[in-house]
Amino acid sequence: MANKIISLIALLLIANSFQSMASPFRYGSEEVLDLCRKEVPVTNAELEELTFIDVNLSENAKCFMSCVMKKFKLIDESGAINVEAALSASESILGKGSEALEALGGIISTCNANRSGDNTCDEIVELVRCVQFSMLTDESLRAFM
Repeated sequence: MANKIISLIALLLIANSFQSMASPFRYGSEEVLDLCRKEVPVTNAELEELTFIDVNLSENAKCFMSCVMKKFKLIDESGAINVEAALSASESILGKGSEALEALGGIISTCNANRSGDNTCDEIVELVRCVQFSMLTDESLRAFM
């Protein structure tokens, strides 16, 4: 169950699953999920919502995603995506030094620059959706969606 939840959250960020990565995020995933579930009670149905890019997420689903991303250091204290952590997590899928990895870094930077600066659950979801939609329009990344 923990790997499935992590996969759903990762889909929102980098359009792939932590399960398929050799990443530092695997260690401690159960603990992070347990901590976030204590902070933000979330149902399995709400977790399923996280797989859809255009669904209206419940407040709990948004805040759960935000909690997990923050605990994995994918979101920094200001609410921006941690570019270095996201690219590091994506490297094994996109390829070190690849055009796709470079494109993802640019997309994340652009989405970070366009955010309002509020460190809220809503804004973090909008930030992730910005990355997702931008990945869909980039040829080097579309295949990974």
